[in-house]
Amino acid sequence: MFREGSTYKSVAITPFLFFVLLDKPHSYFSQRFDERFIRVTRSFSVQLNYHRENHMKKLFFTGFLALLSFTVSAQKLPFTETLYQQYQDNNEVFLVDIFAKWCPTCKKQSLILDKYFTDHPKSSLKVLVVDFDEQKDWVSHFRAPRQSTLLLYKGPKQIWFSVAETNENKIVTQLQHAEQ
Repeated sequence: MFREGSTYKSVAITPFLFFVLLDKPHSYFSQRFDERFIRVTRSFSVQLNYHRENHMKKLFFTGFLALLSFTVSAQKLPFTETLYQQYQDNNEVFLVDIFAKWCPTCKKQSLILDKYFTDHPKSSLKVLVVDFDEQKDWVSHFRAPRQSTLLLYKGPKQIWFSVAETNENKIVTQLQHAEQ
């Protein structure tokens, strides 16, 4: 928009007109254009700085959440036969989670478990995560019909078995009952 008297007129600037205006730097019209162009450019750079700062805040916040989720899921460990035997021998309460990275149900279960550990920070429950794609022998050992199978143990005794359960209340109830 260029001011002409007390009214504003909008002007569509094509690349051709832009170059013509730049060729005549001493005309009143191009001088006014230069002033407006400088203001718009300054405004645009302020907006860019704002968005850059906003982006950095989002990036920092995302990193903080990732760190928080890492500390929340510290009770989750990759399955090993040694840990499995150790938890059984020590009569500990632990959950075996048959997990696949590509499984949406497994991801929902994982979020429920993370929330459980957030809500119960003093929980002694351990989670052993069996990789469905890489640890087929253990998937067969636990007779898991598919990924997203949860098996809850107290020592050597299996006390709960679930396949594809995503009801938070049911999962939390079983975990709380096992920890009593």
